[in-house]
Amino acid sequence: MARKKREAGEINAGSMADIAFLLLIFFLVTTTMSKDKGIPMLLPPHVDEPESAEIHDRNTLNILVNRDDLLLVEGDMLDVSLLKEQTVRFLKNDGKLDDLPESSEKAVVSIETHRGTSYDIYIQILNEVKAAYRECRDEYAEGLYNKSYAEIRNIATDPLHDERKKYKRMDKTIRKKFPMKISEADPFEGAQ
Repeated sequence: MARKKREAGEINAGSMADIAFLLLIFFLVTTTMSKDKGIPMLLPPHVDEPESAEIHDRNTLNILVNRDDLLLVEGDMLDVSLLKEQTVRFLKNDGKLDDLPESSEKAVVSIETHRGTSYDIYIQILNEVKAAYRECRDEYAEGLYNKSYAEIRNIATDPLHDERKKYKRMDKTIRKKFPMKISEADPFEGAQ
């Protein structure tokens, strides 16, 4: 007796696309994407031809950091814990001493690091400099408006506050007196 050849059965692949689609959605919903973390900074607007500004040496606080994370501020070794105090003194001079800035509006803090400088010390330096600016702004706001700068800033940025415009003008006056001018030079590669 001859055997009958059986035909191969067909598999219905119509539901395979549905299953693949459901798996794709499942993985998209359950997967978390990691976000890159960094230092939040507001960059200046793009300018086609930057204007060259001549900055006098007395208006610049030079901070150099070597590969061993040692600070050299205006040619003198300084501990990071004293940087805020030094920066506040620099920003508040307003032409009183000849070796410090003519005014707080013209003051620039320049940070230059070695390629081997640790990220941790760089963040500490940046935090100390920003804390110095906050202290100067806060003291100026207290003297001018009897309010802390943080309070003025919070109201100025609150879209629902009734006196927002008034506080925005106050905030602008304070930031004009102590503009945060931090220059970050390209890392250098030297012996130290």
